[in-house]
Amino acid sequence: SMAEVCALLAEAGVPSSPSYSAADIERDPHVAEHQMLLSVERPDEGPPLRIAGNPIKLSDAPPTQATRWPTLGEHTDEVLSEELGLDPGELAALRERGAIGPA
Repeated sequence: SMAEVCALLAEAGVPSSPSYSAADIERDPHVAEHQMLLSVERPDEGPPLRIAGNPIKLSDAPPTQATRWPTLGEHTDEVLSEELGLDPGELAALRERGAIGPA
């Protein structure tokens, strides 16, 4: 097994560690205990996506919550309005010219 080979190499003074497959990582109790794989809902309503959890854990801080990523253009109006001060008419004109995508 991987564990036996690693033990033999360690006894011989050779640094080593197991090389896990994706399935091995999914089953690893240490990975689960430390919340290193999180499920994130997808905006396209497909099956949840498994992502790496935050490796930094602080004893007095709650664990990081995984949230879905934004879809393309999801925050365009918000960003252009708040950061550049564009009004709805200016956003509509940019859409009409094809400079930004649909709302």
